[in-house]
Amino acid sequence: MLRKIVSLTFFLGLAAPAPAGAQQPSIIDQMIRIKPSLVEVVANNAAATLNTPKQRSLFKDPQTGKVFVLDRGATLATYERNGAGVIIDPSGIIVTNAHTINKAERVQVLLANGTKVNARVVRFAKDLDLAFLKIDVGAPLPAVPLADSSQIMLNQEIFSVGSSPLLKESISGGKITGLASSRNAVYSNDYESDFFQTSMNIYHGDSGGPLFNRSGELIGLMTAKLVSKNNSSFAISSNKIRRYLDSYLSEKQAAK
Repeated sequence: MLRKIVSLTFFLGLAAPAPAGAQQPSIIDQMIRIKPSLVEVVANNAAATLNTPKQRSLFKDPQTGKVFVLDRGATLATYERNGAGVIIDPSGIIVTNAHTINKAERVQVLLANGTKVNARVVRFAKDLDLAFLKIDVGAPLPAVPLADSSQIMLNQEIFSVGSSPLLKESISGGKITGLASSRNAVYSNDYESDFFQTSMNIYHGDSGGPLFNRSGELIGLMTAKLVSKNNSSFAISSNKIRRYLDSYLSEKQAAK
């Protein structure tokens, strides 16, 4: 309870009402608007754990339908990975970290209203730790707008909503502390950043957490695959996310 009080007091200070005549909503107002777009990603897979086998038998996983050859004394262990994600297109496209859903047999998404739906992987970029999921709920979903990350500046303020058990649904703030240019930048005029470094920590479950600017636009996606010794973290830039999104939507449109 004490942590909640301290956190609320701190962020109410950050989100103080704008001066008279200003139009920009407070950070809390932005997060209330963004919350329906935030999701939790749950990835499951099963594996047999062997223990001095002497006799073999077949086992069918009732959830996935996969058939395993089990040895006597073996057990079937189910592994679950949790991460964060955010809806970036009303058709049900969600961006998250690739390592969260890598090799998963089943991926589900928990929406902000508590509904859990099955998801399929439609894009997977392991080198960027980026993955796109697609869910179908029969209606358009609330999607966050993407910022132009080529305009980000050092010390720019960023905000996120926690997804870890420790900081679930709490607002965290930080700053951009470093930029990483694309490897192709030296061969072109495109100096877009693949990643940027932040002053924010990543806790278990926060992987894939979206980062927002003060206008409530998605500016990046946190990745636990890159964490520095000083506990700062890295995020995949929104422009890199936009490129994959535009490519997927163009392919879908061409296939119609």
